[in-house]
Amino acid sequence: MWYKSVYFLGIFVFLLIHQDCFGQNNQNEALRPGVRLTTVYDYWILHNAINLNLNFGNHNLYIGPELVHILRLPKKYDDIDNYRSKSIGLNFGYRYSSRELVPRVKLYGQLNFSIFQLKLIEKQLGPPFSQEKLQIVVENTASFGVDYKVSNKIHLFSGLGFGSYDGFFLMINSFTPTFYVGIDYNW
Repeated sequence: MWYKSVYFLGIFVFLLIHQDCFGQNNQNEALRPGVRLTTVYDYWILHNAINLNLNFGNHNLYIGPELVHILRLPKKYDDIDNYRSKSIGLNFGYRYSSRELVPRVKLYGQLNFSIFQLKLIEKQLGPPFSQEKLQIVVENTASFGVDYKVSNKIHLFSGLGFGSYDGFFLMINSFTPTFYVGIDYNW
């Protein structure tokens, strides 16, 4: 299975690097801070993140807190276990944008990571009849998206991707599709 992860990662990196060969980069290379609001839906979780981001040319780094709404447990957990439906966590990642394909529109590739705590209440037959268990979940995704420049400071974006929640970078034990939308405000 590891060869599929390496294959997808190789294609992802190739496309990000290759797209710069099509023209000159006319962007301002100054360091620009910003704020990003993002909503991410991926199979069993809804993430709402507020991130601080740093833009340098076509590169973007971001980090911030997130509110995690757990909609259902993944298959690796027992269906009869109860769980806490809300949690908080940390969201961070990297985005690389292409040059403008048409006025105001760019494509980008993104690597996103979320770390949060899952609180399970496991049921058992003997005393104690239930037991709380805390587990740290590391979720990571790779995605492609479209960025629309509303003004010089405001960008709307949306994207699709895939990932996993096992902690190792894009180690796919189960395919986790991802969809997200958001807004950027850059100074």
